[in-house]
Formats: sequence, C-alpha cells, structure tokens
Amino acid sequence: MKKYISLTLLLLAALTAWDVRAQETVDERYLDAVHLYLDGDLSAASGLFTKVIADDPSNDAAWYYRGLCQMSLKEMADGVESLSMAVTMDSTNYWYRDALSMAYMSTGQVDKAREGYEDLIARFPRRMDAYYTLTNIYLGTGDFDKAVRTICSIEELNGKTDGTVLTRYRILLQQKKPEEALQALEEYCDEYPSPQVLSLLGDHEAGLSEDSLAIAYYDRALELDRSYPPALLGKAEVHRLSKDYDSYFSTLHAIMTDTRVDPQAKTDYLSQILRHMDPRFLQNHKARLDSCHRDMLTAHPADSAVTRTAAIYFFSTSDTGMAETLFRQNVKDWPGAIEPAMDLLEFYSLNRDYAKILECCDSLKDTFRDRPLYLDNYAIVAEFNLREYDKVVRRAKSLVARAPADSAVCLASYSVMGDSYMMMGDKANAYRSYDKALKINPDEPQVLNNYAYYLALDGRKLGKALKMISRALELEPDNTSYLDTIGWILHLKGRDKEAKPYFKHAMLYGGKESRTCMEHYAEVLEALGEDDLAKVYRKQASALEADN
Repeated sequence: MKKYISLTLLLLAALTAWDVRAQETVDERYLDAVHLYLDGDLSAASGLFTKVIADDPSNDAAWYYRGLCQMSLKEMADGVESLSMAVTMDSTNYWYRDALSMAYMSTGQVDKAREGYEDLIARFPRRMDAYYTLTNIYLGTGDFDKAVRTICSIEELNGKTDGTVLTRYRILLQQKKPEEALQALEEYCDEYPSPQVLSLLGDHEAGLSEDSLAIAYYDRALELDRSYPPALLGKAEVHRLSKDYDSYFSTLHAIMTDTRVDPQAKTDYLSQILRHMDPRFLQNHKARLDSCHRDMLTAHPADSAVTRTAAIYFFSTSDTGMAETLFRQNVKDWPGAIEPAMDLLEFYSLNRDYAKILECCDSLKDTFRDRPLYLDNYAIVAEFNLREYDKVVRRAKSLVARAPADSAVCLASYSVMGDSYMMMGDKANAYRSYDKALKINPDEPQVLNNYAYYLALDGRKLGKALKMISRALELEPDNTSYLDTIGWILHLKGRDKEAKPYFKHAMLYGGKESRTCMEHYAEVLEALGEDDLAKVYRKQASALEADN
C-alpha cells in the first residue's frame, strides 16, 4: 500500500508541474503575441493569439487582441466575432465594448454600433470619447435631436468647450435654425470668449456685409490671440472686399511678417487669392503683392511650401528670374525631396527651356538614382524638342530595358521611338516601334494618329491609316490633330466631300492655330472648287507662319 500511495503522490506532483509549465507556455505565447501586435506584425500576432485561444479559450484578452488584428487585416467578420467573444467573457471592460462598437461601425452595422455606444455611456458615464463618437453616429443618421442631447450631456459633465458649441452650431444649421445657431455662438462668447468662435461670428457678419461688426469680432479674437490666422485673414478680406486697399495691405503685411502665424495659413490664403485674382487687381497692386510674398519668404526662409507658393506667384506674374531662383532654392534646401525637383523641371518645361531641363536632370541623377524614370521622362521631351533624336532612341531603349514589365513606360518609350525614327528618316524602325506600342495598347490615340499620319505622308496603306485614325477619333472626337489627319487621309483617297466636315470641325477646336491644318483645309477646298474660301485659309496660314 505504501508503494501505491507514493506512486500516486509522485504522479500528482508530475501532473501539477506539467500544468504549471503548460500555463507558463501559454502566458509566454500571449506576451509574444502582444509584442508582435505592438510591433505591427499583425498577421503573425493574429496567428499566435489563435494558438493561445486554442490552449486557453477563456483568455478574453487574447480574443480582444485577435479581433483588433483581424479588423486591421480587413478580416471583418472574424474580427467582429472575436471582439464579441471578448465582450461575452468580460462585459465590464470598456475597451472591449468600445472596440466591438467601432467594429460594427466599420462593417456598416450602424444600429448595433449606436446601441453599443449608448450602452457604453450608460455603463461608463464619464468617458467623454464615447459621447463624441455617439454624437457623430447620430449626425450620420440624421438624428439631430439626440445629437444635441448628447452634446448637452457632455457639457453637463465637462463644461462647455469650443468643440461642443461648434458642434451644436453646425447641428442647428443643418436643422435650418440659423438664428438659434448664431445665438448659441453669441451666448458662448459672452461666457467663454474664444478666438475660434469670435472669428466665426466675424465671418458671419462679413457674409452679411456688416463690415464694422465683422472687424469688431475679429479684433476681439485678436485681443485673445494676436496671431490667430482666421481672425487676421478674415479682417484682411473685409478690407479687400470693401476696397479699402491701404488697410488690406497693411493687415496683410502684419500677417506675412509675423512668424507666429502658421505658414500654411499664409500659403493657403495667397494661393487662393492668386487663383481668383481679378487681372486688374493684380495690375494695380502688383508691387504690394510682390512685397507680401517677399515678407512671407523672410519670415519662413526654410519652409518649402512658402518658397513654392512664392515661386508659383512670381512665375504667374512673369517674373521668371525670381521664380527660377526660388524653385532652385527649394531644390537646394531639400536635396532629397522629389517634389522640389519636379517643380523645377516643370518650370523649365513650361518655359520650353530644354537645355536647362537636361542640365537639371544631369545634376539630379545621383540624388535620384533609385528613381531615374522621373528624370528620363523630362530628358526625353527635352532631347526630342532639341532634335537630338538619336539620344531619344537610346534613352527610350534604356527605359524599356530597365522597366520591361511596366506597360506605361514601355508604351511611352516605343511611341517616342517611333516619332524619333521617323524624324531621322528611318521609316522601317519607326513603324516597328509603333507596332510594338499598339501591341501594348491598341487604343492609344496619340500613337494611332502619328502612325496613320506618317503612313499618309508616305502614301501607303491608306486603308490601314484610315482605320487607325478613325479609332483615335472615337476616343477623342474633338482633337484638332486627329481631325486634321483623317481629313488629309480622306483627301489623299479622293474623298474631299467627306474630308471637309472634319476640317470644319477642326476649325472650331483650335485648327486656326495650326498652319498645317489650315493649309490642308485650303487644299481640300480648292479640290472642291471653293477657291475664294481656300484663299482665306491660305492667307491665315501664311500670317500664322510669319508670326511664328
């Protein structure tokens, strides 16, 4: 008997030890899974949490974390199920319930989400984030009265804030109660004056052309915060719209020189002004607008958005020297950023300064060695316009070799190779290049047009050319070049009556700016016996050539 008892005790001890070791393994696996989750390795974390749950199905935290992983991995149904299990196991946990309600929102189950947050507030009445989320749900479903009551609950617990009063204001506007909305702002400012709400009141009065009241509100806002952008810019706009330009530019100067004012607010405002600027306003006040941009540059010399905004302004006002200086300065200040480099290249492209484009591409090639396609696209355009067609072909072939699987790159490369070969007189390689381009995309209109036009000039395969240009016109029916091409092919086929409507159409969409198009039209008119009208277009074509 003693031996039996001893053996039983040993067995119990062994089982107990095994159970402790097993639990330690589960705990360690859970902690490893949490670390994976925190490190962002969600797939691995989800798999490990699944193993933890298999060993310990009652581990509510594992269900919760697995649910979070699944939601982030877009495994929505599984995520909702896991989070539901966590809530079932511990209904008192705020985070579990919050995550489940948010999951319902993500899966479009708005009613369940609303019920979840209503229950959260009942269980945790002092958790403010649940109130704000529930307010947004009510607003989304158009239940404005409940949204207002929820805002009232927030204010009872936490006091009034800019956020609560502005939400109430927007709700009342949506309910088409503008007087109540305005009253809510005024009452709040009587008790808790704030720059944000005072500026909004100023905007309201400015919209009613009550300039003195608007400025009074803006000034009250600025007494609380001298550099509050909406108040400063609102005040400036009142002066501008009332044509008090001395006060306007004085206010604008104060804004642009103040380093405390957010530079983004400055760039947003000046960009908006430039987009909607009356040309006469620019003409009359260019010197002062120049000064505003220079003030902003002085206040924020290293801000790329400030420099870019000023560069665009000076370019739009034909001060290309200053614009170039600023674009180049941005490249120098931000040598690793692609955007300033692209801005500079685009500036040179708009100026058709092809030599500068090539110079710029060469200076940037080491900086953007891992992104050469950006530079090559600009370089190809420059070399083509400089008639360095052999260089274009070499660069295009290099692009195809480096990105053989990129259909867009290959299509553009074969297209420009075709144009370049044609310019060099190598028709065979030109047509082969166009064929390769159309194999990638049979409906690329520019290739269809160029291919058809060169076949027409070559006087061969006019049927094939007509078929291609007809397809190009189906894709872009108002393209002047395509209208000219089809009209000319029909003329070559002796179908001048059919050709004439295409040229008439072209004249409405920019054909009068093309010497070639007008000469082609004149030849068609002559073939139809309309010599007087043909003379008009030949005269216009000659005048256009003289101007160029």
